[in-house]
Amino acid sequence: MEEEICSVDGCTTNTILKEIKYFQILTKSKENFTTSAGRDAVVMGSNRATLILSMGTQLVIEDALMYPGSPHTLMSNEDIHRNGFHIEIYNDNKDEYLFITKNDGYNKQVLEKIPSFSSSLYYITSHQTRTTCCI
Repeated sequence: MEEEICSVDGCTTNTILKEIKYFQILTKSKENFTTSAGRDAVVMGSNRATLILSMGTQLVIEDALMYPGSPHTLMSNEDIHRNGFHIEIYNDNKDEYLFITKNDGYNKQVLEKIPSFSSSLYYITSHQTRTTCCI
């Protein structure tokens, strides 16, 4: 199965997914939007979508957009936060990680520990969809 690139962006307003497999139900529509590269794109639909990350963390995105022409999946930082999770950068000697954490008021739990690559991107592989996410 081919892995899919996914990046997390603090500036995007909606999570953009390439494939229908993430959606329980897709409400089809054809809406135009402008990408960060300045190109016009057509969204094929939207609705609730689910991703399960490599360590089992489930993310439910209430209003994800489906855009099959996207070069990669683009996940909103806000969608991670809406699921009750936080994003932290952690340095361990020369190694850098992105942590997805949850705080229950007393303890902080690291749910996902994602290594950085030389490009400062972070990669997540999903159990359910085998999605690789660059954050």
